[in-house]
Amino acid sequence: MERWLSGLKRWVANSLSRFRRDPGFESRPLRHFLVLSFFLLEISNALTKMASRLWPGRLFFFMKIGLISDSHDNVPVVKAAVRLFNDANVERIIHAGDYVAPFSVKELLKADAPLTGIFGNNDGEKIGIKNLCSEIFEGPYSIELNNKKITIVHAIEGLDAGLRDKSDVVVYGHTHAAEIKKDGPLIINPGECGGWVNGTCSVAILDLNTMDAEIMEI
Repeated sequence: MERWLSGLKRWVANSLSRFRRDPGFESRPLRHFLVLSFFLLEISNALTKMASRLWPGRLFFFMKIGLISDSHDNVPVVKAAVRLFNDANVERIIHAGDYVAPFSVKELLKADAPLTGIFGNNDGEKIGIKNLCSEIFEGPYSIELNNKKITIVHAIEGLDAGLRDKSDVVVYGHTHAAEIKKDGPLIINPGECGGWVNGTCSVAILDLNTMDAEIMEI
């Protein structure tokens, strides 16, 4: 939703710039319409961003989300993952744990989309990480996006069966092995972003409208 509003705002701004070259444009009703549209879109975009941070998971405009796990301080790859997510126009990023240090979380926060995540078993600097991003929690943690309940857990073996069965999507990590399977809920492991164990750096993108997920190598 944020990206759609931003794109429409850019179109209105470009139209204003283009029409200004016409000497008679200043007195035309079209000018007033475009100026008013620009300011209304500016306000709408700001309110949408504010709401997505105040009430994460309670908006129903999310379509594509980026999934990442086990980044393990590999900052160059995290930067590449952020570029991939930005290019794919994801509207939320979910991290299933093992950032390790706060400086790698800083790179994730530079993405266009807001971050929600959980801690993994290797996240020793939890206070520093939490100070950077209040939307990182102890797992398992569930959010609702697009009327879909998404449960995030680091090691899926520890997930309560009742919570799993009540979820539409389960996102996990820890094994460093990418996986997408339908077993009650849609279960996704985006693989290891860091690439330290298997040598393959990967993330995943999930379309919440179609419930299709894709593993993508970085």
